[in-house]
Amino acid sequence: MATDPITLTQGTTANATDVETKVNVLFTDIDNSNIAAAAGIVFSKLDAATVCSVATAQTITAVKTFNANVALAATKILYFDGDGGGTHMYESSSNIFDIVVGGTLATRMNASGEIALQAADPPTTIKSLNSNSLVKAWARVTFSGGTPSLSGSYNCSGLTDNATGNTEVIFDTDLTSVNYAVSATAQEVGADAMIISDDTRAVGSVDILTRNRSAGTLTDNNFSITICGD
Repeated sequence: MATDPITLTQGTTANATDVETKVNVLFTDIDNSNIAAAAGIVFSKLDAATVCSVATAQTITAVKTFNANVALAATKILYFDGDGGGTHMYESSSNIFDIVVGGTLATRMNASGEIALQAADPPTTIKSLNSNSLVKAWARVTFSGGTPSLSGSYNCSGLTDNATGNTEVIFDTDLTSVNYAVSATAQEVGADAMIISDDTRAVGSVDILTRNRSAGTLTDNNFSITICGD
């Protein structure tokens, strides 16, 4: 077993067996016990013509660290199919990390750790997570002296008190259409049941109406909403 680093260098035309401009490295039958706790596999300073591939038939398990700095032109790309084709991971732009599966962008992550998923309807399985299945906004709205406020929220930038019992919830990041689903509940006050409904919709906001069922009139009342859709 080698204990010193192994250096691979591109050959020259003077060496008839090393005239290829690409270096292909295949790791197989790696014994996990031979990988030190803080060790891994490091590729560094590869030139623009180099493609580093991990063949689909090979599996490396329980590797403690795997540091890849694989350069293809100015972009770092790690391929997982032998021909350097459809399945790979790379930095598509500054601090944007993409995972491409079968030639199709599957997942994108930014430096804040936000992950952008692709749409899928219907899902492949009921347990699948995709952009269609995510909550796009939610809010808990409470009133004090007739003034509404956000007690807790996600993707909501503020409120507009349109009138008694009529509150506009404003989204921070707009949806792509008004065809989203609104789920809302109103907090019960004493023995009076409340009726809650959504009214005017826009891609950047929705109006919520709260009404006293017995009196039939609009009234300010604490409520919660959840927004799903595109």
